[in-house]
Amino acid sequence: MPRTTARRVLSCHAAEKSDTNLPPGGFTRGTVDSALASPGFPLLGSVLRSPVSHSPVFQTPMRFLILFLLALTAIPAFSQAPSVPTNVVATATSGTAVTVTWTASTNTGAGSVTYRVFRNGTQTGSDTSNVTFSDTGLTAGQTYSYTVSASNTSGTSSQSVAATVTTPNTPATPTGLRAVAGTNGVVLNWNSVSGVTEYVIYRNGTEIDTATTNTYVDTDTEVATTYRYSVASSNSSGDSSKSAEVSVTTKGD
Repeated sequence: MPRTTARRVLSCHAAEKSDTNLPPGGFTRGTVDSALASPGFPLLGSVLRSPVSHSPVFQTPMRFLILFLLALTAIPAFSQAPSVPTNVVATATSGTAVTVTWTASTNTGAGSVTYRVFRNGTQTGSDTSNVTFSDTGLTAGQTYSYTVSASNTSGTSSQSVAATVTTPNTPATPTGLRAVAGTNGVVLNWNSVSGVTEYVIYRNGTEIDTATTNTYVDTDTEVATTYRYSVASSNSSGDSSKSAEVSVTTKGD
């Protein structure tokens, strides 16, 4: 065989050998490797590695197969429930209110994340997109346990580690309220309550003022008019309930 012909034959064999190493479907080797890494598809991976996948007949099907596998590898990143919220802290802001805060979830997956707060194992309030929640209407001097879960369109996380808090006691309700109509208005006095920073004065059910002692004079009154008064004690933990009401009629002209 002439040397020129021999070189041509060797060149053709080398090209054929090189062609069998090319990825099918016109993709790069890295793209095919990503497709072959798709979980749960060992049989399809074997087909992609097979010499038959390099046949021109299979080029178009192989292209769609690789695209399909690449799409599947991306699905898990968009189908995970959020991670469990962390660093949950519950702080009593008064005898009847608690603020709960936490660190936002990661791995949010598909859709926006909302959070659900549980008090003593039962959801309290509505779902929220915030990382803080105010729980009100509680009882003073009680211990509460809070957990938080995160949700998106792919699912809901487990509940977080619990945070516990005890609400402080509010002061006692004043007793012995008395109201006397004087020449300059209505004079109120009541029994002192310990641990109080101030007293809240109510007239006809509406707060009108505060006092730091157990005596108060209401000068904003009309003559020959009947008024109803009550008093609540207050400190940093909150207000007590209102005292029993008393009625008084101011003097006429």
